[in-house]
Amino acid sequence: MGLTLVSLLVVAGAPSIAIDGPAELASEVRARVERELGAVEWTDADGDLSLVIRREAERLSVRILEGEATLESREVDATDPDAATRVVALLLVDAIERWRPPPAPPPEPPAWRIAAAVEGLSWASPFTPQTGASVGAARRIGPLWIGARIAWRRFCCTITAEDLGANARTLSATGEVRWEIATFGRIDLGVTGALGIAHDRVEATAIFPGGRGPPEVTSQAQLAGRAAGWIGVRAGPLDAGLAGGLWVQASTLRVRLPTGFEGTELSRGIVAPYLAGEVGVRF
Repeated sequence: MGLTLVSLLVVAGAPSIAIDGPAELASEVRARVERELGAVEWTDADGDLSLVIRREAERLSVRILEGEATLESREVDATDPDAATRVVALLLVDAIERWRPPPAPPPEPPAWRIAAAVEGLSWASPFTPQTGASVGAARRIGPLWIGARIAWRRFCCTITAEDLGANARTLSATGEVRWEIATFGRIDLGVTGALGIAHDRVEATAIFPGGRGPPEVTSQAQLAGRAAGWIGVRAGPLDAGLAGGLWVQASTLRVRLPTGFEGTELSRGIVAPYLAGEVGVRF
């Protein structure tokens, strides 16, 4: 039993043992246990296991505890002190053999997340894609990630409507909340919402036969928000995902031809479809 038990103790980890009982009896029990197991970690109090011995006339009341839980409770005949000591020692050896270290507490979930995304919106009239990028940082509070994001978007090409062409830029800063609703293995599903400020800048030029008019700049800052659903996949501290929803600004931005020119105005619109692909790291 000696070699096998020692191997088990090496694999499982050996408990510390506290003995509460008559000094002479405790000393004899220690000696017998050490003959069975070799080195044992004894402690005066607060051991992983506690052996409590009480003498009651010709009997010994024996309890082996793990914390507050009782692993063994016996009444041992003490008329033969040597036999009684041997029984108590074997009970303790058996408890040590069966003991396993408590499971390690689960690691703390990551508290912070930083992410970069490629985003897509659209200009309403005429319909023109707007692409850009954003960076964000968030802190976990329960099931929520609460943070902020800065985005820079421009249109992928000139917005053109009849006799008017324009180039547009949007800079936005929003606070956002990301909620992980459900998890399936490494896949997460959730929703996200954001609210903040967006600043649009549009440089428009009238186009006419034989030339172009002077560029005219229109700019506007206003409240903006986003609501989207998302799906993501985690790989260690990294995650990647797709989001889709709506981008909303408080009012539309209209760009008209300069005075003296005729043509259809350009309108950004109030609500635009929103798509994003994002990569994040949690720590």
